[in-house]
Amino acid sequence: MAKITKSAARMPREQSEVLRTAATATQSDTAVCKTAGQDVRSLSAKDVRRSGGILLDYQKRWINDSAPVKVIEKSRRIGVTWAEAIEDTLLAASANGDNVWYIGYNKDMAYEFIQTCAEWAKRWNKVSEAIKEDELIDEDKKILSYSLTFASGYRITALSSRPSNLRGKQGKIVIDEAAFHEDLPELLKAALAMLVWGGRVVIISTHNGEDNLFNELIKDIRAGRLKYSLHKVTFDDAIADGLYEQVCKVTQKSG
Repeated sequence: MAKITKSAARMPREQSEVLRTAATATQSDTAVCKTAGQDVRSLSAKDVRRSGGILLDYQKRWINDSAPVKVIEKSRRIGVTWAEAIEDTLLAASANGDNVWYIGYNKDMAYEFIQTCAEWAKRWNKVSEAIKEDELIDEDKKILSYSLTFASGYRITALSSRPSNLRGKQGKIVIDEAAFHEDLPELLKAALAMLVWGGRVVIISTHNGEDNLFNELIKDIRAGRLKYSLHKVTFDDAIADGLYEQVCKVTQKSG
């Protein structure tokens, strides 16, 4: 498989077909699945309101979307992953929640995400253990992981790179900056296969060229070939929803 880099070499058509085939095979199964996220949604509204008014409209729309597969094409640094951490903390902390597997493409992404989840857990008094650093043995390599285990028994695990497979893992899969992952077709194929067991798949990314599989995925959703939930937030959209004012508030700068 070709390595996806920032130069984004053209993706072979067969890789796109592999993804489409896997996605089509799971859609009929996921249509009848009751997701853990839907259960948590009704329980977490009060918690979300306690966020102090810091959630912007596009962040609220994102975390309130309980589709089995949801995708967002976004601008950089607008707080989508940060909002995702809120939803995932509430999910793992709930008695009827689920495990969460976050897949970034480097150590910094993984640690930043698990640290954000830990901060939300502390803010909302969601009892959890301290962040645990470990190594996941993945065939012929080791993947650095950070995990946060809650009193519910569920945990959030943040991986620093893509595992070779997701067999034996259940729950919600979050693929962050999907367009920049190595071998994205195989990662998505493995993630989507988990839907038959009632999990959820979340795909977050900025774009990485026209001929990237993430862009192909967006096109397929827009054309109706894939029945997934699609969000789009540009930098202008974020500004219109109050991002600048929110940054000023957080950094205590005047507008």
